[in-house]
Amino acid sequence: MIVKDKILEVKNLTHYYGEQVGCEDISFDLYQGEILGIVGESGSGKSTLLKCLSGQISPSQGMINFCIDKSQPLQDLCKISEQKKRALMRKEWGIVQQNPRDGLRLRVSAGGNIAERIINEEIKNYSKIRNKALEWMDKTEMEKSRIDDFPLNFSGGMQQRLQISKILSSNPKLVYMDEPTGGLDVSVQAKLLDTITIIVRDLNVSMIIVSHDLAVVKFLTDKLLVMKSGKVVESGLTDRVLDDPQHSYTQLLTSSILQV
Repeated sequence: MIVKDKILEVKNLTHYYGEQVGCEDISFDLYQGEILGIVGESGSGKSTLLKCLSGQISPSQGMINFCIDKSQPLQDLCKISEQKKRALMRKEWGIVQQNPRDGLRLRVSAGGNIAERIINEEIKNYSKIRNKALEWMDKTEMEKSRIDDFPLNFSGGMQQRLQISKILSSNPKLVYMDEPTGGLDVSVQAKLLDTITIIVRDLNVSMIIVSHDLAVVKFLTDKLLVMKSGKVVESGLTDRVLDDPQHSYTQLLTSSILQV
C-alpha cells in the first residue's frame, strides 16, 4: 500500500467579519495528490474559507498546518512570519483566480508571466527560463508561438490556461482554484477540465477547488465539503456525497432545487 504524505491539516478554522460568521469550526486533512472540492450557495462561506487557507486573510482562530518540508512536522501557517508566508506563496502553493486577469500581469508577455514563478526556483539563465515557459505553454495546450504575446490579446480560456501554467510552473505542493471554469463556454470548460486533470495527476499535486458547479467538482475532485451558513454540513468522498447525500441541504443542491 502506498502511504501518501499529508500536505494540509486544518483544525477548527474560523473567521469572523465583526460579529458575522464567515466560516466556522472547519476541520479536514488533505494528502498528496488529492483534490478537494468545496461547494455551497453564495454566502455559504466557501470563499472565506479559501481566502483563509491560501493566506489572503488571517483566520480568527484555528490552525492551518502545512507541509513545508517532508522531513519535518507540519507547520502552522498562522504562526509563521508574513515574510516566510509570502515566500511560500510564491513557490509552495498558488491560487488560480476565478477571473484570470486577477492572476496575470496583463502588460507582461505570456512567457514573462510564467517566468515570475520559475525565477523563484533560482533558475537564472534566460534561455532555460524561456524553454521552461514554452514547456508549460505546451502542457496547457497553448500555442508556443504566442510566448511573447500579452495576455490582453488572449481569449478568456487561453488566459485561464496561462494562469494555470504560471501557477504550476514552480511545482507547488498545493494549488487553490476559485471557480476555474467560471464564465467560460461549455466546450472551453470541457477542454480545460481535461487539461487540469492530466497535469494534476502527472504532477501528483494536491488541489482545493471552490465551485458552484457540481459537474465540475464531480469530474475533478476526490473529496467534497458542502458548506452552508459558514459551516460544513456534509463531507466525504465526492461520489458518495453527490450520489447518496445525507444532509437535506446537500439533497437540495444535488436535485438542482437550490440555485448555487
